Amino acid sequence: MITFVKDLVAHFDIGLTSARIAAITFSNGAYQEFAFGAYNTLAEVAHGFDGIRHKNGEPTKMYTGLDYAQLILKSFGRRDVPHILITITDGVPNNQKETARIANVTQQAGIEIFVIGVGRLDQVQLKEIASEPFSDHLFTVAEFSKLSSLSSLVRQKACPVTGPNVIPSDQEAAEKACHQKPAEVVFV
Repeated sequence: MITFVKDLVAHFDIGLTSARIAAITFSNGAYQEFAFGAYNTLAEVAHGFDGIRHKNGEPTKMYTGLDYAQLILKSFGRRDVPHILITITDGVPNNQKETARIANVTQQAGIEIFVIGVGRLDQVQLKEIASEPFSDHLFTVAEFSKLSSLSSLVRQKACPVTGPNVIPSDQEAAEKACHQKPAEVVFV
């Protein structure tokens, strides 16, 4: 999962005036791993992701991660750039109703939510979290080792330049343009 996230981040221009990255983990609660501006280069962000440790065996309180991400974006996110939340989960939220409610509030705040599900997860539940259209915001793979197969597609859809509804005619040009655009991106 960390390798996949680092690959996605590598396509953003990281910096105080470019794309800023934050990371939150969730299990029994939400935990800020690093905030916007804590790391201002790709190498620093990659190192930040390398320091994240998985919290095994705890409940999947996804709503706490979504809620915390919303708070960070509303409180510390620049108002004039896209706000993107990318969440990766391999479990069913233990409180689906609250998770759906918080996801809705987050989207109403102008935050675009991408959901990456790993394993056999209920598509209906994942759709309650992802922004619409679901074909642009919801991705699934059978196991973590298959995440790399989504890398190019998620990069294209999450790019603040091309957006979810624009298909670039030249992938190399689209990635270059995406790399040059600022955004606030939170990985949950």
